Amino acid sequence: MLKHILSLGFMKSVCLKNLALPSRYDIPLLYDLFYLKDGKRKPFLIFSHGFKSFKDWGAFDLIADFFSKKGFVFIKFNFSHNGTTPEHPELITDEKRFSENTIEKEVCDLNSIIKNLPFMEGIEEKECNFDEIYLLGHSRGGCISIICAAENPAVKKLVTWSAFNDFPATWAKYYDMEEWQKKGYNYRENKLTGRPLPLSYNLYLNYLENEKRFNLKQAVSKIRIPFMVVHGIEDKEIAFEEAIEMKKWNAEIKLNLIPYADHNFGMKHGIEYHRLPEDTAFICRETAEFLKC
Repeated sequence: MLKHILSLGFMKSVCLKNLALPSRYDIPLLYDLFYLKDGKRKPFLIFSHGFKSFKDWGAFDLIADFFSKKGFVFIKFNFSHNGTTPEHPELITDEKRFSENTIEKEVCDLNSIIKNLPFMEGIEEKECNFDEIYLLGHSRGGCISIICAAENPAVKKLVTWSAFNDFPATWAKYYDMEEWQKKGYNYRENKLTGRPLPLSYNLYLNYLENEKRFNLKQAVSKIRIPFMVVHGIEDKEIAFEEAIEMKKWNAEIKLNLIPYADHNFGMKHGIEYHRLPEDTAFICRETAEFLKC
């Protein structure tokens, strides 16, 4: 565990990294915790990363620092089957575990974080408002956050960045579904290592087994809490029209389309960031303002 506490006058900026929470699977959920130690009860903001990503990707640490200074207890974590390991939390090395991932497992992971907040290492009761739990997710992490927000009454607010709105349609863009079924596996490149990452067809079968629960149109339509959808107009991975569709499904959504922004809002992995990219900084400010209302 890496622990860092920086004194800011009468406040202390707390950063606890690589803490471990047992999961229902055979690997712990590693999480990072950021907050200002000021004696005030603050809302939780739980961040879920996307596909082929992890809690330390790109500028995620700077994002965590930003929200902690805006008065949130910020938690980011690695999904149990994202392919990282406790020994290598910043690299996808466990291809077998990656191949066994499902939507159900990721929803379970996020719900485990929510359920265990009072018992997690680093959480101080006097610093936290357990009645105010907000979710923030990027890309597929946004989709997982939508499902959790639709079914977990503990969640009080939701923001998605670059989320898509249909699991099967998204998979069909990247894979020949008949070939995937026939072979049992398909592959996506791990750009950090150059190696192909296997995806079991069980990912799709698990969706079909839980289709009513994981249908994003139905989940979006059910949400009755404050909900903002953020999407870049220049997103080449997930078209911004998918965000517009979500607004049609739920008129209460605040739709925030960002001109010229791409899927990652200017972030890339492998760069040592000293400040947030312009588009990332903008959506962080927009998100903080929305959640503070």
